[in-house]
Amino acid sequence: MTKTEIIHSACGLCSVGCGVLITLKDGKPDEITGDPESPPNRGGLCKIGLASLEYLNHPDRLKHPLKRVARKSGDTILIS
Repeated sequence: MTKTEIIHSACGLCSVGCGVLITLKDGKPDEITGDPESPPNRGGLCKIGLASLEYLNHPDRLKHPLKRVARKSGDTILIS
């Protein structure tokens, strides 16, 4: 049996902070929609907010911090 839950949150992909409703199925985000009770967006979402699940589920997404390493030449590189 699939457990479905809706939680209120805010989109963090830009500085507006639109209210979102996140539908969780078995504890994992399944759908994101605009929160009609949120004053900044009144239920609407921009294309970045609508694509936020794609950002979350992208296979090349960083999942841990990068470590800065100094080389002898003075350049720095980032190692994952």
